[in-house]
Amino acid sequence: MHLRLNDSDMQTLVEMVCLAVQTATWNQNQASSADFDRFVAMEQRILERATEAGLSELITYDETHQRLILKEGFRESSYAQECIDELAAEAGIGPRVA
Repeated sequence: MHLRLNDSDMQTLVEMVCLAVQTATWNQNQASSADFDRFVAMEQRILERATEAGLSELITYDETHQRLILKEGFRESSYAQECIDELAAEAGIGPRVA
């Protein structure tokens, strides 16, 4: 399957996938680790494609976690981060980084 996305659509997809992974970090169920790994693997594929598609100014490599992540400046101002912050406040939990 091939999706044709313009830069704006790709950026939205990147935010959505990163939001899903960030939310999944709050799942403490050990039985879910394979599902979390699946989410991270997809996030990495999307971030790699976004980098190749010219959105490298939004993405960096995190040496600590050995994977691609959103650059802090973009992440902090993104709609996805707004959603994460709201969810964390409503749930009474602090933000967690995968």
